[in-house]
Amino acid sequence: MSGALAERVFADKLEAVGFTDLVVVDRRPFGLRDAARYPLFTPDLIELMHRLLPEERQDQVAIAITATVVKPPSEADHPDDTADTAGTDPARAP
Repeated sequence: MSGALAERVFADKLEAVGFTDLVVVDRRPFGLRDAARYPLFTPDLIELMHRLLPEERQDQVAIAITATVVKPPSEADHPDDTADTAGTDPARAP
């Protein structure tokens, strides 16, 4: 997953869709050179950022994180074992 979000907002969004146990395993500076590799940052935008940001800030305009999360199993992942599925093939329905 990628995007430009505050770390807490990113964590909240992951939790909102059911992920748990978020662990940030790496943080690294994300500079204008990194941004230029992504289509979201057009050449015009990169040029504007080069003009507006002081040179000492251009190597770190954001922080890139790498994280791990857990997606707990849902009922859809483990259907009820007691359900009678014999003879339920729709292709064989009368």
